[in-house]
Amino acid sequence: MKQFLNIEQVAKILGKPISTIETETSKRPGNLPPFAKIGGAIRFDPDLIQPWFDSKIVNPLPKNADAVSPVKAGRPVKAA
Repeated sequence: MKQFLNIEQVAKILGKPISTIETETSKRPGNLPPFAKIGGAIRFDPDLIQPWFDSKIVNPLPKNADAVSPVKAGRPVKAA
């Protein structure tokens, strides 16, 4: 069976206090990666943490960022 992460492990990964993660699971779940409530336990799927983090990036690079050529300064070149 797949191994899931508990609150303490996710707090360490995200660099947040355990108490913040505990509060956000009940009051602001949108501030956290997707999680499941199993009985009284909260569990996080480790495969969903990186995609969640990536979705929070402000001004993300285009998907083909390595194919984007830098803009050259100067006068525009007239098309032939």
